[in-house]
Parts: sequence; structure tokens; C-alpha cells
Amino acid sequence: MDELVTNQSDAFKNEIVNQVMGDALTAADVEVKERYLVLSLMEGVRHEYDVVAVHVTSQQATSTLEDAQFLLIM
Repeated sequence: MDELVTNQSDAFKNEIVNQVMGDALTAADVEVKERYLVLSLMEGVRHEYDVVAVHVTSQQATSTLEDAQFLLIM
């Protein structure tokens, strides 16, 4: 149970860090390529989604963020 709480806490911390970084990049008018967003999303998924992560990351820049999100909720 403690491991679950730790993992959820770590996931929340990562989400906050990513939000702050995203806000800072937006404020600095920096464009983030969609491929980077897809890879960042896949990096954060739990192990039970490894098959989806491998499929999406193995595509040569053809998977959009929307595609990746769709595959994760299927």
C-alpha cells in the first residue's frame, strides 16, 4: 500500500513539474514539437500500458498526441 501511495505522489509531483515547465515554455513563447509531447506522455504511463507505449514510440513521427491519448483510453 505504501508503494502505491508513493507512486501516486511521484506521479502528482511529475505532473506539477510538467505543468510548471509547460507554463514557463509558453511564457517564453517556445514552441514544443508534438513528437516531444507524445514521448513525454508515453514516458509517464504505467507498466500495464507498455504495449501502447512501445507501439506509439516506435512510429517514426506518425503518432500524434491525439492518437496516443486515444490508444491509452481504448
